[in-house]
Amino acid sequence: TVFESELTGASLALDIISATPRLTKAHILLDSLAAIGAIQTRETKSGRHLVEEFYRRLTQLKKKRRTLQITVMWIPGHREIEGNELADAEAKKAAEGSSTPLHSKRSILSQPIPSSKAAIIAAKTKEIQNQW
Repeated sequence: TVFESELTGASLALDIISATPRLTKAHILLDSLAAIGAIQTRETKSGRHLVEEFYRRLTQLKKKRRTLQITVMWIPGHREIEGNELADAEAKKAAEGSSTPLHSKRSILSQPIPSSKAAIIAAKTKEIQNQW
């Protein structure tokens, strides 16, 4: 589902953030209010394991980098966002388990390719922050 894809993407975004040691501030942008609500309240009937996985990764990351600021924000979906359709398709593949895991792509490619919309947005945000 889109909900599960967004939660999976949020967890993958944490992996990208974790792999970027100089980063001091990061935004995870999601277009699913349901996913954001589940992350905020930790209450959901479906996808609970995905919410718990997000928090497991977040807790590990915050233990290593106490000053890191992470914000989860809503963005409107399908509204003039570059690569949105591709990101949606990749997020669906990631949720279904039919895409290659991010860590295995690193050994094949010179740069890792995010496998979800949230991961793509996190990578793009990082790129923009590095340009400043």
